[in-house]
Amino acid sequence: MENSIISRDISIDAPQSMPTSGDRLSFPFETRLPIAAATGFFAGAFLGISHGAQTASLRFRAENSHRFPTTSAGWYLYHKSKNYHMLLGGIKDGLKMGTKISFWVGGFFTVEHAIDRFRGRRDFLSTAMAGLSLAGGFSAWHQFPVPTAARTAKAGLVVAMAFGLAQDMGIALTVTRNGIKLNPKAKVELQDGRVMRLIHIIKNTVTSDITLRGWAFQRMKELNGVHEKKLYEVCWIIEVDEDDAREVKVRSMEPIPVRDVIRRRAIRLINQDFPALSFRDDEPSQDLEVLSTSNSI
Repeated sequence: MENSIISRDISIDAPQSMPTSGDRLSFPFETRLPIAAATGFFAGAFLGISHGAQTASLRFRAENSHRFPTTSAGWYLYHKSKNYHMLLGGIKDGLKMGTKISFWVGGFFTVEHAIDRFRGRRDFLSTAMAGLSLAGGFSAWHQFPVPTAARTAKAGLVVAMAFGLAQDMGIALTVTRNGIKLNPKAKVELQDGRVMRLIHIIKNTVTSDITLRGWAFQRMKELNGVHEKKLYEVCWIIEVDEDDAREVKVRSMEPIPVRDVIRRRAIRLINQDFPALSFRDDEPSQDLEVLSTSNSI
């Protein structure tokens, strides 16, 4: 089993279990495809409107170059008519270009997803093959000659590989599900009621499973009478192996699956009783329930 420690932030959807591998662009395919197609459409529409309006303006000028107006009213009507032609030409080219770009972008993501499913894994190779496939289809559709088709395939391969590697880096460093953002030193509440201060976020490089390691704090009110019940205080309970020679802070770290996380919490490690040094004296920077320990660490 191969594990790697993630030093950057991740986001999860708790308490649901994590997927076996990260979704591309942090979205499932059913969401990613319409978003990509819509983005392609709007990008193409913007380019088409700009190009279409400019082309319509030049065409109108060329068509009327032999009959330029000679009066102020004539110039007013000339520019008014030219603006109408520019608007109409921009809308036509925008819709046309947006539809084309949306079709090819949607086709790229569809082919990429199909190759992922066929290969059983997600990596830049699937993206590169999708880029080559779309470049070949684009060249065949427009009946490019062989040299032009070769240049198109090369450009598609380079861009697709760069995009695929960027996605791989994002999948390796980020697991986004529904907005709970975790990072080393973050404090989170677990399903069993404890609060954990995260030290390490570990990802299995084979299965992509996420494991958290950190210090677990128990609420004072849930110690079954062992300690005085206090509403907003927690204590650090350490279970260590006496035969382990490592430092206590290292030995006391517990591993938990990422699906056990419920929400973010804030803990202040102080040597005074609550509410001293709490939000009643100093407003916290985040809108989180503040818990404290009665002993310094």
